Amino acid sequence: MSNQEGFRFIDHLKDPRTFHLLRDILGEGNACYQRLCGDGVPRNLWIVPDNKAMSAVLQALLGQELPYKLYILDEGMEIVPLRKPHVPKVGSIKSLPRGKKAAPKSA
Repeated sequence: MSNQEGFRFIDHLKDPRTFHLLRDILGEGNACYQRLCGDGVPRNLWIVPDNKAMSAVLQALLGQELPYKLYILDEGMEIVPLRKPHVPKVGSIKSLPRGKKAAPKSA
């Protein structure tokens, strides 16, 4: 891994679908179980080895609207959150409720 890429980690937020997707894309060798983070909480994280892997993972996670949280290794060598967790809202998948029909598009 190049120094410019840094160390990135993904937390599957205890979601089994996210866990399986990360295992399938990153491989079991990139799993870091009970990794101590900067806030003192141990988490089950996945190391993302490079930009290509990060792109593949994010595309798959966002495409399936799965929850995750990104972490980085900061200058103090602590694992800290990169941003807030991505947790899809209930009903966020673009579909209509049963029995409803889409309104016709106006020209």
